[in-house]
Amino acid sequence: MIMEITSRMKTILLAITLCLALPLAARANLLENGDFSRGKAGWRATNFPHRVERNRFVAEIPVKCGKFAAVLLRNVELKRGTNYRLSFTVECENKGIFTVVYQQATAPYTPRGLRTGWKLEAGVHKRSVDFVAEPRDGEHTRLTFNFSRLPGRAILSEVRLEAADAESAVDGLYG
Repeated sequence: MIMEITSRMKTILLAITLCLALPLAARANLLENGDFSRGKAGWRATNFPHRVERNRFVAEIPVKCGKFAAVLLRNVELKRGTNYRLSFTVECENKGIFTVVYQQATAPYTPRGLRTGWKLEAGVHKRSVDFVAEPRDGEHTRLTFNFSRLPGRAILSEVRLEAADAESAVDGLYG
């Protein structure tokens, strides 16, 4: 009888563990190296002073910088009509505007579901935005993080892209 109870308890514990683990698996980071633990692997930056330091992307943006001169790019293929959540931390020493776009990877670089910017004061900012991906069939797409209007030192870290439920994505677009 003790063996039967132990076996039943193991089955119940396993079922509970799986139920608790499923939401975590569904929220896995879709960006490999989103934490910059492997330097810039998978990322590409345009020609501006930058480095990876302690798992953070550190940019030094000149005061007089062209509108699209300081961008960090990440190729990513997302499923059309799917809801996603992008979150990250950005730290800046000056006020400015930080923009993120999910867009075509080639000209004319049309946004495909996400184009948003934040007016930031100096300090640390955690940001999260939900969106619905709208790439066209066969189209290559990317995430573009634009530092160009954020003069001085700006630090990007903890970049996560994960599947989001439909309700939160709609709230993120209209809320």
